[in-house]
Amino acid sequence: MNKSIVVDPLLLGGKRPKTQKQKKPSGSELKKALLESLSSPDLSEMIEPKPPEPEVNTEVSKSTYGCLKNGSLPTFRQLKRSSNTIKQYASFGKNKGTVRVLIKDREMYAKIERDKKKIDKRSMSDIRDYLRKRGLYKIGSTAPDDILREIYKNAILTGEVENHNSSTLMHNFLNEP
Repeated sequence: MNKSIVVDPLLLGGKRPKTQKQKKPSGSELKKALLESLSSPDLSEMIEPKPPEPEVNTEVSKSTYGCLKNGSLPTFRQLKRSSNTIKQYASFGKNKGTVRVLIKDREMYAKIERDKKKIDKRSMSDIRDYLRKRGLYKIGSTAPDDILREIYKNAILTGEVENHNSSTLMHNFLNEP
């Protein structure tokens, strides 16, 4: 196993070969070279087009909470502490004929009572129009107002109740003012 060590003689202080210094061009030579480069038709090829800058979205998303107590937004703690209302349902009957009933709590009961009071304040002309459009009232009927009000209240609270009796529909159509 023979190994050889190679040492560069320049590192040991030997003479370095002389290099020729490049001559600096004079002012007139610089001007001529500049004019030649500007007059060449390949100038557009020499200039590279700038790549398009990527779009940066500077829009800040609005947070759902703030840091001020009694501010317009809730604090983080208030936001996390707020509870969602969970409605409980009980279902009865068979799978296809399922009837779902909302189990009422105090708030729901109070809401229904408020709705009943609003219904009682309706004018009789509005009540008659509503009942006539749904076929629950014949035009020219002599039914007392309190009975019409009760029918109206029950129709509103039970949902969309309609009567499709052809004789009532025909009577209301012919006697419509």
